[in-house]
Amino acid sequence: MINIDFLTLNAFFIENIDFLIGSRLQKIQQPTRRDFILFLRNNGENRKLYINIQPQTYHIAFMSSENEKRRNIIIPKKPPMFCMQLRKYLEGAKITDANVVERERILELYFDTYDELSQKRVGSEKSRYRELHGGLKYIYPPVSISLSNELKLQFENLSQDRINEYLNKTSFTPAIRDDRYTLFSELIPDSVSQKSVNDMLDSYYAKEQEGINIKTEKTKLIEIVNARLRKTKNSISKISNLLIKRDNTERYRLYGDILTANLYVKSDYRKEIELFDYVNNQNIIIPL
Repeated sequence: MINIDFLTLNAFFIENIDFLIGSRLQKIQQPTRRDFILFLRNNGENRKLYINIQPQTYHIAFMSSENEKRRNIIIPKKPPMFCMQLRKYLEGAKITDANVVERERILELYFDTYDELSQKRVGSEKSRYRELHGGLKYIYPPVSISLSNELKLQFENLSQDRINEYLNKTSFTPAIRDDRYTLFSELIPDSVSQKSVNDMLDSYYAKEQEGINIKTEKTKLIEIVNARLRKTKNSISKISNLLIKRDNTERYRLYGDILTANLYVKSDYRKEIELFDYVNNQNIIIPL
């Protein structure tokens, strides 16, 4: 799997800027601590902007119904506190401007709304560089590694001149092949072309999330099955022990009956005695 980079985020932004700017935020959902769904409407069209900040699959895309199912998104009955705060201050707001920070994987959305946004508090004990709480100016993270290093997978085996040529392109031919995607289909042979950059991101990461979900469910099922197996084996062991004890009980009862019937026979402190088993019509040796 490859991670979203500045070039891909910027391509997504260029492709969708006309819808983003001027759209109105109608609804906010937060399925988990690390993903959000913004219901946007513009020019009579509704879209779901999916924002994922999971370390493994972080990305942004307008989500299709099909890929929403593949992501197995479950909306909690009670929204998290942060979601409720976002709804309080942002629902109904209009996006008046948007921007991608140069060479960074940061998309800025500007809302026409109140300016009393509630924020999650991050004190100095958690971050020396980016404290975050009410009244404190937000500071962007440190500048990431160079763009050329980030995009090695995108432009492997290309000269710097060719890389620069691609970096300056504003038209894209997005495509996906197995565990890779590209903005320029000619860079990955045998890739499957996508209708748009958004479709590429949505489909690629939905598949990755689906795979992660399947592995997670598989692990859970294996744990459940193993627990049931351990319980069943334990029950079988207990039943087997009870059966053994029951078998011994019957044998010792027989021994007792035979010894009672032969009290006159002297054993002389022997470790065993041979007597007639009147039940089975044969002599048996009884340990003493």
